[in-house]
Amino acid sequence: LLPDGETRDDPEVGAVAVARFTQIACDVTPMFFCMPGGNWRAEQNIGQMIELRSGGGNEGFWGPGNFGFLRPPEGVEVDGPCAGESGANQRRCFLGAERPATACFAQRGVDTSPGQQQGIASSMNTRFDIYERSAGNFANESIYRPAPNVIHARDDTSPGQGGGQSQPLERQPMNLPQDACFADGTCPQGRIGDGVVAPEDLYEYLGRNFGETEGNYDFRMRDGTDITRQGCDELEDEDCDPDPRLYSQQATLDMLSNWLDGLQDRAPRYEIYRSEIDRVGPTEPLLNFVPAQGPQGFDPDDFGYKTMTGRAHYATSWSPDPDRRVLIAAGVDCAAHEDELSGQASGIPVEEFVRLFVTEPVGDPNDPSIFTEVIGSAARDGSGAVRDLVELVR
Repeated sequence: LLPDGETRDDPEVGAVAVARFTQIACDVTPMFFCMPGGNWRAEQNIGQMIELRSGGGNEGFWGPGNFGFLRPPEGVEVDGPCAGESGANQRRCFLGAERPATACFAQRGVDTSPGQQQGIASSMNTRFDIYERSAGNFANESIYRPAPNVIHARDDTSPGQGGGQSQPLERQPMNLPQDACFADGTCPQGRIGDGVVAPEDLYEYLGRNFGETEGNYDFRMRDGTDITRQGCDELEDEDCDPDPRLYSQQATLDMLSNWLDGLQDRAPRYEIYRSEIDRVGPTEPLLNFVPAQGPQGFDPDDFGYKTMTGRAHYATSWSPDPDRRVLIAAGVDCAAHEDELSGQASGIPVEEFVRLFVTEPVGDPNDPSIFTEVIGSAARDGSGAVRDLVELVR
């Protein structure tokens, strides 16, 4: 302002704009999970396993590993595959469909609703070519097509049935191994693993799933001794009694080294999964599959033949995107917002959006756990699902 009576021919007029910065996640699975305590960040915990369990429930408890759902921002219509769905059908679609919602979610605050157990298992398992219970009719729907790699240990996956003819252990593939602490109950935060995979579990996985009838692959006898396949073939049947669960470590060490070379600070299970896809052509089987009845001369007890190809069988096609088995979930400090999360909440801040690899099908539908491996921050994966946003406030 000029003093009274003074004028200026060329006054300078200035304006100030105020903006704020946030990140938004678009085309992601609308779910959040309770992050481990402290200053946990995904990039510092790549390879760690998290067991996701539906949060809230009758006791309203929200601890590390619990998860719930995100609601699209107020006034934003859900577009994409889940458009027009509501209630339980919408939740099933959000969990099971490929790129389920085109709505975006802002890091500065998301709207949440409690987790629901109903339909979690059947929806999540469409990624594995498993169509059962409420998802029994989804096999022919393209939005529910499975990943390009569906190797898993379940052999009861008849569509719409949730059950099938069991096959001998020798012919069943093995799930990717969990962090060893889950087996012995020593995980530091219950549902949060420590990222340590027992080498013998990796050896067993590769031996069980990729041991071949050709070549001198060693495997372990039930008496604890090792023998080559050729050596076993030269013995009488009653003298060669391999334990299909206990392949010698040296037998698969070369495969493990070749696949996981330079794997430090990377996610071992996700890398194996991607390697299984990349080592063959885009339509070739991942496993050495032979139907249950087998060809002429087929030995049904031969561990070299598996009950699946590792590709889609029930679905009419599979997704070409290997990240069909990757969730981008909003990581939330549930301890700081536990009272708000007891029901529908608004404006809950997101610590970071995290990429989680689903390692195996969800088991018990009445007590579902989603086992995942941390593969990094979604802001750094280059996919564009999470991006920076600068908003003009005034």
